[in-house]
Amino acid sequence: GPLSSNVRPHTVRFFLCSVSNTNTRLLLRHFRLEDTADIRRLNAEPSTAHWLPSHVYADDAEANAAIAFLIRSYSD
Repeated sequence: GPLSSNVRPHTVRFFLCSVSNTNTRLLLRHFRLEDTADIRRLNAEPSTAHWLPSHVYADDAEANAAIAFLIRSYSD
């Protein structure tokens, strides 16, 4: 599947809910389903494919499912 079974939703929720910052060079925000193409492009980079192969998605549907899981994990 798109996410490892050792990912704990409460850990993801803590990390994603506690990170919120903006400055002139960086904007940290929650994922949106519209991020699918950008996430696939970033995760297809050789270093990501090498070190985090579970984050390389076969298609938009798989990437969208992973992003939806993350969104559900930090949603109330």
